[in-house]
Amino acid sequence: MTRLLESIILMALFVLSAVFGVVHTSSAASGKGQVVLYNWADYIPRDVLDRFTKETGIKVVYSTFESTENMFAKLSIMGTGRASYDVVVPSTYQIGLLNERGLLHELDHSKLPNLKNMDPDMMEQEYDPGNRFSVPYMWGGVGIIVNRDLVKDEVVSWKDLTRKEYAGKLLVTDDLRDLFGVGLKVLGYSVNTRDEGEIRAAYEWLEALRKGARVFSSEVRQPFMDGEIGIGVGWNSTALQVMAEKESLEYIWTAEGSVLWADTLVILKDAPNLENAYKLIDYLMRPEVAAACVAEYMSATANLAAVKLIDKALLENPAFMPTREHLAISEFLKDVGPAFPIYSRYFESLKAR
Repeated sequence: MTRLLESIILMALFVLSAVFGVVHTSSAASGKGQVVLYNWADYIPRDVLDRFTKETGIKVVYSTFESTENMFAKLSIMGTGRASYDVVVPSTYQIGLLNERGLLHELDHSKLPNLKNMDPDMMEQEYDPGNRFSVPYMWGGVGIIVNRDLVKDEVVSWKDLTRKEYAGKLLVTDDLRDLFGVGLKVLGYSVNTRDEGEIRAAYEWLEALRKGARVFSSEVRQPFMDGEIGIGVGWNSTALQVMAEKESLEYIWTAEGSVLWADTLVILKDAPNLENAYKLIDYLMRPEVAAACVAEYMSATANLAAVKLIDKALLENPAFMPTREHLAISEFLKDVGPAFPIYSRYFESLKAR
């Protein structure tokens, strides 16, 4: 893909993010006594942020994105020296991309004493050696959600999604890396491949899957709650939230292994409220705060000190975290460097179907 075409795609995604983005409390402008957070719509409980404000006097301006691709596009177009946000919540595979564009502030760990609470296994990862730019937040996996009111067959594999009887009852996520991760896993390739032939093969498999989809969206909750979907691709945390309200749902960690995701907390370079950004991130690493986030959104936490505060029933729910055996055949998403435009090109083609 040429740089011009990549720029056109980024601009289109930026426009979409500008149309659909939401600021919960006020415009994302700088100002004393506030911190501007750019995040998924439902990823930090409102009462957690309210307690932060009550304790510190710092107002949290909460701006949202609908996908990490839109977030990345908006920040890329914004460029350096014009940061409107302080703290952003990107996925691990975007850390390298954001840093290459000079968009990330290098963290001063002395201002983050609660780093001591973090799980060593989630720190010092390949995507950010030394955690120079990011702090892990929550993590989970992509698997299959089944509505047992509509699907009675045994489901164990990604390949089961392509059964003819599921056409018109299928939900397929429109998250770029997660979706292509599924296609690559089912074909036996790495979810982080940079080989265009393998990416194209995954596209062809996903193209066939897309044809049978009734819903092509990252919004999983409502279609399953409405009973219109029998089976679909979804995050385990979202599945747990819906399963709490709809008992007929089941979550499957697939035989080929899962696409694992982890989200992080970063500070933008030239953040207008730098010290407040540090205070917010350090607050979110308190065990009781991290546990409250898990209780609300049911994603696994990277905060080891918080685990003992999490409800035992959730910890024992098989959908909450994969087993060690399943983790061994699964992969976390990583930065794919110059291959990202290849993924984007095939993804745009898939969306156009």
